[in-house]
Amino acid sequence: MTWRNWSGTVTATPDEVVAPVDAGAAAALLARAAASGRRVRPLGSGHSFSAIGQPTDMAVSLAALAGVRSHNAATGRLWVGAGTRLRDLNRALERLGLALPNLGDIDAQTIAGAVATGTHGTGLGLFGIAAAVVGVELATASGGVLRCVPGDGTFEAARINLGALGLVTALELQTVPAFRLRAVEGPLPLEAILADPRAFAASADHAEFFWFPTPRSRRRDATTARAPTRWPPCRRGVRRSTTRSWPTGCSRW
Repeated sequence: MTWRNWSGTVTATPDEVVAPVDAGAAAALLARAAASGRRVRPLGSGHSFSAIGQPTDMAVSLAALAGVRSHNAATGRLWVGAGTRLRDLNRALERLGLALPNLGDIDAQTIAGAVATGTHGTGLGLFGIAAAVVGVELATASGGVLRCVPGDGTFEAARINLGALGLVTALELQTVPAFRLRAVEGPLPLEAILADPRAFAASADHAEFFWFPTPRSRRRDATTARAPTRWPPCRRGVRRSTTRSWPTGCSRW
């Protein structure tokens, strides 16, 4: 197989591709690889700008380690396989009336890859996806399987691990009740945001902007709509967005 990252800037043809079916099998293959001096890389979605996930020797597919394993309705916690795509996890959570507190823009990543690389969303009062992790199942090169929990000395490293500690085979997530977001999108001059960027960031649960540089003369011709330069606050669960428009697209939700 030929592996490539999402943008096609990094490619590789691994010598071997293996697909463990559980944590024990993952630990066993890591032990064999360590004994023979081989280099192991897990296969996620390849959504990385760098070569951090480039599998040049042994590639490990986590496709068999996917799906919700268990769910505690009382606490809102659930165990999910490391190879579960975010889009599939979101659908599973919706069926349970649950959601993750925060997400990024892309839902193609595996949950383990998104957590291991510190994938984040927006929001001054919110955190990255890894903040929802309360347990990590980790297969190690010693042939063992660890269950990492907060305060055990390995948990924090095991969350955003960059693939350096072993193979994450499952994650326990703390979810929240399902909610809907309302998005508001529109154009805004870049100067309006730069005048007080913190006020813009604090005006909604999530706020982002995209700069599309164009001549000022084209700005006047393209649209007469103007988003306000002062932003009223939004309630939790309300998405405001002023995005994908010129000269500056801003997202708030």
